[in-house]
Amino acid sequence: MPWTSPACDIDVTPAVPDVGTSGMAGQVSMARALWVDPMPGQVEEYRRILKDFAADALIVDMIALGARATAELEGLPYITIGHNPRVAFGHANLPATWKADNGIGQVDA
Repeated sequence: MPWTSPACDIDVTPAVPDVGTSGMAGQVSMARALWVDPMPGQVEEYRRILKDFAADALIVDMIALGARATAELEGLPYITIGHNPRVAFGHANLPATWKADNGIGQVDA
């Protein structure tokens, strides 16, 4: 379902570094713009949908952090789906330092 608010959609409102930032500060400001700033609009949209749809759980893209906040506000289970390079590429192709946790709650032998 597409967002109705442009503030929720990074294709409409792309993340750019805060003015005057660079390096790590610029990266942090972009991460905030991508994931944190859209949360209030996402919560508003999820709650609008939940008024007309009695959901048993929220199953959402792992990047929509507003869903996590909505789940907590509404007392619903929260499930994420999405692509994770650690899982998608398999352990044979990952650096040894990534192998302590296989990404699905089990520890590699």
